[in-house]
Amino acid sequence: MKKDYKQVPELVARMKLGDEDAFAKLYHCMHQRVYFMALSIVKDEYLAQDVVQETFINVYKNILKLEKDTSFVAWINRITYHCSLKMLNRQEEAELDPEPGKG
Repeated sequence: MKKDYKQVPELVARMKLGDEDAFAKLYHCMHQRVYFMALSIVKDEYLAQDVVQETFINVYKNILKLEKDTSFVAWINRITYHCSLKMLNRQEEAELDPEPGKG
């Protein structure tokens, strides 16, 4: 089943005006897309959930920087991609660091 993203630009415009309900609706509309994109990159359910959280924090903080409301889907995809790569780097660094107190 394909999602209908026609309402996204309107929700983005409302969110820019401070409408908290619009953010909740935008999250509801987009969270699954973000999750599955993140999962395809990080290959771990828990890391993908962290990416979703990080992505929407970034969206909330930076929504006013988005110039064209109609480009939101591409914008959130880019944020998801970058958050996924950061999460993988953090995971890799944690695996490479020796345990605290040893070595």
